Amino acid sequence: MGELVRYRAKFNWEKCNEGDIDIHAGDMLCVTMEQQQQFIGTVENPKGWLVGRNENTRENGTFPGTYVEFVEKVEVPPRPGPRPHGGARPVPGPRRGQQQAPSNDTSTGDHNLVDYALVTPELCQHCDEYVWGSSKIAKRCMDCNFLFHQMCVSYAVKLDCQSSRGGYVDTSRDTPVSNWLVKDVQNWMSVTGLSRYAEVFNYRKVNGEMLQQLQDKELQAFGIHDDFKRQCILRTRDELINGGSGVADKTLNDASCSEADHELKEFTFSSLQYCDKCKHFMYGLLHQGYRCRVCGISCHRTCARTGLPKCEQSQHRTSQLNVNNVFSVDIIDLEAFQNSVPMVVVKCVEAIEKTGLTKPQLYKQSSSTNDINHIKDQLNQHVDSVDLSSCQDVHIICGVLKWYLRELPNPVIAVENYTDFIQAIAISNEQEKVSQLLAAVTKLEEHHRRTLEYLMAHFCRICVQRDTNKASPRELAAVFGHILLRPPHNQMIHVVRNGEAHKQIVSTLIEKGDWGVPLVDAPPSPAPVLPPRPPSRPPRGQPPPPHHMNGPESVDKAEWYWGDISREECNEKLRDMPDGTFLVRDASNKQTSGDYTLTVRKGGSNKLIKIFHRDGLYGFSEPLQFTSVVELINYYTRSSLAQYNQKLDVILTTPVRKHQMVDEKIEVVIIKLKEKNKEYLDKTKTYDELYEKYSKSLQEIQQKRQALDAFNETVKIFEEQLELHQQHHNDCPPQQKDQLMNNYQLLQSRLSEITENKAALEEDLKKEVDENRERDRTMNSIKPLILDLRKLRDQYIMWLGSTGVKQDKINSWLSEENLNRELIPDTDSLPHHNESLWLLGNMTRVDAEKALWGKDKGTFLIRPSAQGDWACSIVANEEGEVRHCKINHTPTGFGFAEPYNLYATLKELVLAYQQNSLAQHNEELDTTLAWPVFGPPPPQMT
Repeated sequence: MGELVRYRAKFNWEKCNEGDIDIHAGDMLCVTMEQQQQFIGTVENPKGWLVGRNENTRENGTFPGTYVEFVEKVEVPPRPGPRPHGGARPVPGPRRGQQQAPSNDTSTGDHNLVDYALVTPELCQHCDEYVWGSSKIAKRCMDCNFLFHQMCVSYAVKLDCQSSRGGYVDTSRDTPVSNWLVKDVQNWMSVTGLSRYAEVFNYRKVNGEMLQQLQDKELQAFGIHDDFKRQCILRTRDELINGGSGVADKTLNDASCSEADHELKEFTFSSLQYCDKCKHFMYGLLHQGYRCRVCGISCHRTCARTGLPKCEQSQHRTSQLNVNNVFSVDIIDLEAFQNSVPMVVVKCVEAIEKTGLTKPQLYKQSSSTNDINHIKDQLNQHVDSVDLSSCQDVHIICGVLKWYLRELPNPVIAVENYTDFIQAIAISNEQEKVSQLLAAVTKLEEHHRRTLEYLMAHFCRICVQRDTNKASPRELAAVFGHILLRPPHNQMIHVVRNGEAHKQIVSTLIEKGDWGVPLVDAPPSPAPVLPPRPPSRPPRGQPPPPHHMNGPESVDKAEWYWGDISREECNEKLRDMPDGTFLVRDASNKQTSGDYTLTVRKGGSNKLIKIFHRDGLYGFSEPLQFTSVVELINYYTRSSLAQYNQKLDVILTTPVRKHQMVDEKIEVVIIKLKEKNKEYLDKTKTYDELYEKYSKSLQEIQQKRQALDAFNETVKIFEEQLELHQQHHNDCPPQQKDQLMNNYQLLQSRLSEITENKAALEEDLKKEVDENRERDRTMNSIKPLILDLRKLRDQYIMWLGSTGVKQDKINSWLSEENLNRELIPDTDSLPHHNESLWLLGNMTRVDAEKALWGKDKGTFLIRPSAQGDWACSIVANEEGEVRHCKINHTPTGFGFAEPYNLYATLKELVLAYQQNSLAQHNEELDTTLAWPVFGPPPPQMT
């Protein structure tokens, strides 16, 4: 007997050596213990590298044991001896994706196929479509592990049995749908085109038992109001209960032609559709299957790969086909463009921005599929001549745009670029993350890139109006996360698991990208969970090259190294410092062993970690992996200490410098004090405003809940009255019956009115609770920032006091009124009045960057924009980065964004933003228009 161990991946891992395999969070991995040449740790808590198989991708190879969690042990019977073969193996058939004639042969070649049950969907080796369902719905080869639909078994002979891929391991799960877990339902929704509602099902904890009993009224209660979508979900569920994918209990008699004999096109059906071959439902909401452009036959992908009837043009079938469709057509194959952006996108966006930018619930309120199909048909017929201004409901146009983007065979962020975006958003360093994400945008094919840029600018214009439309980057990302990007087909099972990453990608692009529309400040996106550091490679493998950072050459030169100081001195230096503050000192046995001690603040107290030194390597525990203390510290400035100890979920952020502030001039410290004090006051003011709204909202929620209780009591009373009426209908004298019925109808009418008011109140209460929950989250995110700013401000105050600065002077700087008065210069003497110093009518974007190169933060110029308006080019930060902002010229005046387009001249705009920061429009531009590019240089501190 052998022992098989099943693990579940907790984090994503990208292979970096030959022999590794990729794993994604949630993947199931099988490890045969007898195959492990070197095992570190325990079966339940592996510490080294494991050799096994990813059940989801069907890859065999090596992966880090620290990235997985133990699930179960399975006893596996020994493999049978080799079975006799009747002759040489057949010549391999065509590769997947090539056309082939249908087969009537029921043999399976050299494959040793057995019935196989699975819960987690897998790809069929023949038709490249997912196998899903319950019971033994598939066949798996015991030699090469290839999996086939029952419907595709006769085609197994076309594929050579690759026994070198690894022997058969029985991981079959014959689990009825009623015993499915929530994650099993989520996996099923991922591959059946229902991922749009997976988050709703997950929130409602829909497991297999609940899925089986799901009814139309419950889907309505979930917030799914469109009848077509509810019916799609229920009928796809019925297909699951009745067997699953690739089940052919009713097929056409004539299925002798291959898919190559038809002009098949991937199609999204917006009405309920059944396969013309197997007669089963075309499951899902998007990309349900194929439709032939000639004969009009509709079929599943699996059905197309297993033979179709002869392609004959039918007037009945083709009367509704339109060869000029713009929906369900790849972006690069379209003919109607405007600046490489599909005309459908342009028309929808222009119509929405013309009348609907201030409308609440943009892109969140659903519209009827019938209404969307009406406009969709018009666009498919004559996209150039359709006038969407005749549509009075902007939410229908939003629905059309979402539907168009969903139907794209290749999404706006193309599947071939999907990995670039997923890898970029997983980077922990915020600056590097944004840089890699924007770099990934530039790698997109031109039509995809320009479409994405057009949509991002549209989203920014929506967010600028967030005070009225209540739309934020996060809310738009929640809608478009699964619309703008999706995994390649062979990774589709990850579409739900990567849902949060999709949202972060879209929200980060909106907030951090330069789309020509200045964006108001938005709350920061939550940081992703950091995976642990991979374990050291076994001796037989080659470790990946270490990541070197700029830093001190040795520990003696490091600003955070304090040498031989006592624990008490260390505690004093870290007193009242924020979490993540740290220093390194000599351990008590430093002279004999070379060990050090890292002290870091976490949870308001000091945590001590021993840094061991053995054979030239350093680390917190065996195996030691770092070549120096500097490399160790650099690593944990990017990664959480939770990899060493789960309770220490903190990054080394702020070193206590040995010569901290010694070389800084008093004037510089004063400026920093004022800056941090202003930040502290601004954050405190924001928190107070949120708290006031939060408190008022709590009172309103309480009142609405009381009102809802009163409604419930009233409804109960009316229902009792109606029941009492019904009991007396038959006993009522004839002369009183009309009056009794009138009273009965009046009660029914009043009950209906009360029920409607109650439903409206419930919806209003839900909205109020959601908004208040968001306020609470925002307040909780601001709290630590306020505490950190206050501690930093107090540190500057203490230092100034130690240099002899009087307390009353410090207090005057801390006064917000005096601070504002000191920061506002005499505007009459400003060089900004001389327009020739900053208004340059013949300068291009490239020339502007050259003119601003090496200038101080806040140096700026105004130049013509490529779009015909004006643009501001400015040095945005201390690193000298030049950013460009479009200046709007509207009937109300000049400005960077609504409602601030109210300056009569460019000079008025420049003078206004000489005093006010551009950060109110874009958090990347935390500066004023301080220094005209050809004006006097800023004073230099000595």
